[in-house]
Amino acid sequence: ALFSDGSVTSIFMSEITGNLLDGLHLEMSVASVRQSSFLANVGYGIFIDAESLVAGYENTVSGNGTDVSPNVPAELMEKRPE
Repeated sequence: ALFSDGSVTSIFMSEITGNLLDGLHLEMSVASVRQSSFLANVGYGIFIDAESLVAGYENTVSGNGTDVSPNVPAELMEKRPE
């Protein structure tokens, strides 16, 4: 899924698998990504450019061409804060 040019999205309890490009691709956008799986995508599981803002927790990212881009915060794969 590509979100660009000021898009705002929320991904919750979703499974994004088997895409020929990236599972989630953000360019100059904002996203909340929670309790979702990004598996077996040919490109990145999650790609976020430097101009995007993303927050979330408890996501699984595995088996993609490259699991995450350098701008993906580690918190996206951590347990939900208490």
